[in-house]
Amino acid sequence: MREIKVRGKSVDKGIWVYGDLVRELSTGKCFILDVAHTNQGKATFQQLAIEVIPETVGQYTELKDKNGNKIFEGDRVKLDLNNEGFVKAVVIFKYGCYVFDTPKEIYTVWESDVLE
Repeated sequence: MREIKVRGKSVDKGIWVYGDLVRELSTGKCFILDVAHTNQGKATFQQLAIEVIPETVGQYTELKDKNGNKIFEGDRVKLDLNNEGFVKAVVIFKYGCYVFDTPKEIYTVWESDVLE
């Protein structure tokens, strides 16, 4: 089973926070539980709930760009569509999978190469 990774921008500092998502149903606020590992690789964790901007929350797609950077839902990417040239797109979850949404159409991950 794969690990579900989520990120969001913190409300107070505007930096990306990675971890597990918690949504407060009564207020709609979102929090990321940032799990910090202790030294020497031991299995002890300290959990810290950091409030994030709900519109910035995105799940890791298990895709990486040409530089090896992880791609998350909501990322803006530049695609190489081979014979069609380059196009900018947003990563969204639709039709049961992650796709690249462009102004003209939607491309699956098999139809393009992510450049950045």
